[in-house]
Amino acid sequence: MSIYDELNDVKLDLAEYEEKPLTEMERKRWAKRIGKKLGHSAKTGTIGARKRKMRGIAAAAAALVLIIGATLPAGQQALAKLPFVANLLEGFAGYGQDVDYSAYKTQVGETTENEFGKLTLNEIIVDTDRLLITSTLEPSGKLKIAEDNVLWMNAKITINGRSDLQENSGGSGSGSDGENGVYTTYQSIPLSEIPDSDQLHIKIEYNQMSWWHSENMPRVPSEPWTFEVETSRAALLAQTHTIEVNRTVDLINGERIMIEKVVSGPISTLVYYDRTLQPDEDSKLWMYGFHLVSDSGEDVQEIEGAWTAEGMGYSRFMDVDLSEKNYSLIPYDGTKGMELGEAIPLNK
Repeated sequence: MSIYDELNDVKLDLAEYEEKPLTEMERKRWAKRIGKKLGHSAKTGTIGARKRKMRGIAAAAAALVLIIGATLPAGQQALAKLPFVANLLEGFAGYGQDVDYSAYKTQVGETTENEFGKLTLNEIIVDTDRLLITSTLEPSGKLKIAEDNVLWMNAKITINGRSDLQENSGGSGSGSDGENGVYTTYQSIPLSEIPDSDQLHIKIEYNQMSWWHSENMPRVPSEPWTFEVETSRAALLAQTHTIEVNRTVDLINGERIMIEKVVSGPISTLVYYDRTLQPDEDSKLWMYGFHLVSDSGEDVQEIEGAWTAEGMGYSRFMDVDLSEKNYSLIPYDGTKGMELGEAIPLNK
């Protein structure tokens, strides 16, 4: 009997397991593997019909920024053949060597099984507008995975009984080609809203699999891997601050945008905006997103950006403390590397 069989239904004390950061050699190996395998795995929101080609380039660039930024720099833990893998969210969603989300996340370590294997839900965080999840799969003998294949797990989310909160047009993720027989995946699932409650009951159903090489690979299990989790947002909300901007800006390409607000939390910083006027027909410039720059010249790393066909959009940055420094937003065209307007200060 394996350790999975013995501990499958046991609630585990994660404090028993020592966390060991990767060595420099291991970090380089993971960077090479993930950067090569997973560069295509993120998705941004719906892209409108007009200027579709240029917007597609921007969306692809945003996806690449997300995957490289979310998987390479942070202290990802080595994958152990255990019924859970701790501290993966810091590795996938965090920035810097010392990032620690333990105050905001729920460590689960529960395992469920169907014909394709045992899936363990490792950790979750309910961020300001999305659910972040890591999970690991130990395949059964029925699931034959080639050495060069990559697995992604797709989840259906229900929060406090509501199944209509998950955004269908967005999301991102990265998968794994296996380490010690365990396949690890990460999801960042956008939510249209989050129930106004500190305590959340979240149901997660992994009902579909995606593959790097999909030929002859199963996509839908006969029964989804299902988990139910209780989590609290109190600690995260206590560290989340909103700046109402509500400022309209005309850009040099003829485009007009309205910056609505900036929401800064311990996981990420979001800028919400609306494109109220399309660029000039003869303009070859398109606003990709924003630079977020401090008065001291610090350029905050952008994680991703997306917008809808109706013009509503957001830019996501790594977390910053807006109360410590003054910051400004600069709209820019990512394909041309050109700023499209003056710096827009954020009033504290």
